[in-house]
Amino acid sequence: MPTKKQPLELNTIAKIESFIKKMWLANLGLCSQSINEIQSRYEKLSDESKRLFDELVSKGESVEAGAKKTFDGNRDRLEKRIEDLKNRLKVKSSFSSRIDEVSAKLDKLSEAVDKA
Repeated sequence: MPTKKQPLELNTIAKIESFIKKMWLANLGLCSQSINEIQSRYEKLSDESKRLFDELVSKGESVEAGAKKTFDGNRDRLEKRIEDLKNRLKVKSSFSSRIDEVSAKLDKLSEAVDKA
């Protein structure tokens, strides 16, 4: 009987060894596939990040151009309003000095009338 058990044990050991080898190879295959998948996703993410960055730069340039246009338009309007205000102040000061002149003349006339 011992002769029959030996081939059965060898057959079982051979099956176990074969299974272990297949498990080892499956793990190696899984590692290789994982590395390829990670590398592929990294490259895709890297390309997508570059595209997104370029898109954001383009939008930023557009916003900057709009802001400059708005700022320049507001600056022109502000400068015009300041100039108008200066002109009004000149008119008021000129008007005020004219009133002072007229008032001084009236005072002189009043003095002349009082003396006469």
